This record gives sequence, structure tokens and C-alpha cells, in this order.
Amino acid sequence: MQFFSVIQIIVFLTGIYFIAKHHEMRKIIALVMATCTGYFFFLMYGFPDFGAAVSADPVAHHLKEEIRELVNLGGLLIGFACLAHQFETSGISRLFASKIINKFDDKKAESLILSMIWLLSGFCDNIASALVGMGLMSIIHGGFRLRLVLLVTIVANAGGAYSVVGDTTTTFLWIKGISQLQLVPAFLPSFMCLLLTLVFGVWLRKVPHKHVTFPDEKIDVEWWRFFAILMCIVGAFLCNFKWGFPCLGIVPLILLTAFEWQWAPIKEGGSAASFLLPLIVAAGFINLGLVIPHDTLTSQGMVISTAWISAIIDNIPVTKVLFEANVGHWALLAFCVGVGGSFTYFGSTTSVAVIEGYHKQVKEELENDSIKNLFLYWIVRGWFMWPVVIGSILAGLLIDK
Repeated sequence: MQFFSVIQIIVFLTGIYFIAKHHEMRKIIALVMATCTGYFFFLMYGFPDFGAAVSADPVAHHLKEEIRELVNLGGLLIGFACLAHQFETSGISRLFASKIINKFDDKKAESLILSMIWLLSGFCDNIASALVGMGLMSIIHGGFRLRLVLLVTIVANAGGAYSVVGDTTTTFLWIKGISQLQLVPAFLPSFMCLLLTLVFGVWLRKVPHKHVTFPDEKIDVEWWRFFAILMCIVGAFLCNFKWGFPCLGIVPLILLTAFEWQWAPIKEGGSAASFLLPLIVAAGFINLGLVIPHDTLTSQGMVISTAWISAIIDNIPVTKVLFEANVGHWALLAFCVGVGGSFTYFGSTTSVAVIEGYHKQVKEELENDSIKNLFLYWIVRGWFMWPVVIGSILAGLLIDK
């Protein structure tokens, strides 16, 4: 089994290399990765016995859990794309952006919106917060800017790291029995991450910030859409609390968007899901516990290293492996796996959702940039993430038990 696990890891890393090099073929490559790692998974464990109870067959049990999480995450990706569309259509985003720009200067305005994204992620979800926040950023900048995705992604991931409803990984830990109280210590590294991002990503940036100005005009707001969004967010929280299935609460927004014949956000969410879900499936088939010794797996160093592992292998399978090993350090783990995915554009659900939502703008900006490859752009332009994440982890070590 260990041999097949090593082969799976080689296949997965090879696929990641080709995704990084050929962004346009990412969906096909992710699908091939899922097929190949799944093939070796079934060679190791055999095919599921559908005649037996699911709980009695480990393969069937794995597939059942995997399908449940994929349906939930896919629904959230589509639902939150619709939520961002409804928020923009309501006029709230333009009203809010005009108030900020007319009252604050450039750097203060950008810092305020990033802080809002961080705060919302703890109460709502980092995907929704990132999409709404990116919409606000695009308004105040007069259009899409790829560098803003880097800032939005890391603060959204940090904001959701200490809340059981802030990220898919924290929700997973919550469902498995880790309480909100055990995740509260992650607030310190999360807040430190926000502060360091503002310092390195906003205040120390030498390139001038170019923001639009808003004339004094009356902005019509459709408040009923805003209240519908709030109700669906509450519904998602209740569905998550009751059944561990938050996507059910977002379904009304998907239906509303479809009834208005606004298919673009649904397609954008579906595009993000068609890339991210096969990637998660491929990572889910890999059993890292067969390759990494148990003592190493349960060490504090391993928990810290997940900040970089999650940038390559999706944070959900990594969290599963460490949970099954009873690694402890739950607050530090939640922060590392959540924020670590920000190092690459495909390592985080939030960045994938935003990039797929603005895929045309991303392509156009890369064509006019000296760095044509999205993976390299993320690494080079996102240099500030290294001191930000390392500094935040050091803060997290102060409260880790």
C-alpha cells in the first residue's frame, strides 16, 4: 500500500506541475489526476461492496463522505457566486464603495475593505466574503486588478480560520467534534495576518493607488435583495448547524438568479467547481498516513508545515489525515491549513472562486503583464505572503497548547 501511495503522490505532484504551467488546461488535468489517483486507490483497497452497509465498508464509507463534501462545496461555490451577484445588483456595493471613497483616502479605503472582508469571513464564509469584497475592490478601482485577488484571498482565509462557519476545514472540524472554543486561540494569528497584510500589501506598496471618485448622486438600492441575502446567510448557518450542509441555505439565491435569467454567476460558480472538485477528489484519494510516520504526523512541526502542504494538496484532505491521527493543536492547525492555501492560486477555494469569476479579466491582465503565467505571477507578486504567514504562525505559537 505504501508503494501505491508514493505513486499517487508522484501523479498528483506531476499534475500540479502541469496545472501551474498550463492554466488553460487546468480542468482537464485535474480530471486526469482524479482518475489516476482513484485508480491506485481502488488497487489498494478494492472496489466498494455496495451490498454491505456503508459503515461496514471503508471504501464505500470514504466515497459517501467524499460525495457529501463535494456536493456541499459545489453548491457553496455556485451559491456564493449568486450571492455576490445579488449583492452587486442590489446597489449596496456601489453605495458602500462611494461612502468609503468620498470619506477616506486611498490606502485607508483599501485597508477598510480588507478589514471588512476579514471580519465577514468569521461570521459568514470566506468564499462569500472574498467574492463580495472583490466586487467592492473592483468598484473603487474602476475595474478588476489581479493584485487585489492576492490581498483579498489571504485576509478572507485568515478571517475564517478561527470560526467554525468561516471555512470548510473549520466546519469539518466542528462536525467531527472540535468546538468553537478550541478554535478561538486562532484569532491571534488571524488578526496578526490581517495587520501584516495591511502593512506589506497596502501601506508599504510604492506603486500609487488609483481609485475612482464618485459624484454626489442618489444611488438606488433594492433593499429586498439585501435582506434576502441576509436571510440566506442565516439559513446557511442554521443548515450547517443542524445537518452540516450549509449549501442548502443558499439554494434560494441560486433559484432567484436563475429565475431572473442571470446565468453568468451560475456558470462562474460551476466553472470554479469543475476545476476545484476534481482536484479535491484527487487529493482525497491519497492517504498521507501511509507515507508519513505517525510521530511526525502528530508533531507541532507537521501542523506548521501544513501551511505549505495546503498550497499544493487541498486543505480538506490534509485536515482529515491530521484529524484521524488526533494531532491536537486544533487552533494552529485551522489557521495553517486555511491561510497556507493562499500561497498558490489553486490552493485556496476563495482564490479559485474569484479567479473563475473574473477569468476574462485575469487573462487580459496577464497578457499585458511581464509575467504571463498565473502561477508565477502569484508567487512573484505575492512575495509579501511569506513574511505575513510566517509572522502570523509565530504569533500562533504563543497560544498553541
